[in-house]
Amino acid sequence: MLKGRTPDITPAQIAAFLTFVVGQAVAFGWVDGTRAQTLVSAGSIIIAAAWKLADAYLRGSRAKAHVASSPLPAPPAPPVTP
Repeated sequence: MLKGRTPDITPAQIAAFLTFVVGQAVAFGWVDGTRAQTLVSAGSIIIAAAWKLADAYLRGSRAKAHVASSPLPAPPAPPVTP
C-alpha cells in the first residue's frame, strides 16, 4: 500500500475542488437571500479546505511511515579477538 508513487492530484483534491465549485454555483445561482448565499458559500469553502488539509495530513503521514519502514543497514560486526 505504501509502495510506489503517489499521485500529484488525488481523488480527495478533486472532490474538494468540486465541493467548492458546486457550493459557489449553488450559493450564487440557486439560493435566494443574502444570508443563505453567505452560509452556503462559507460552508463549501470550509468543507473544501478541511478536505484538502486532511488529504495533505494523510499524504504527509504516509510519507513519514514509508521512510520509517525502510530497512536500516546492519551495524558493523565487532572485531574478532583471538
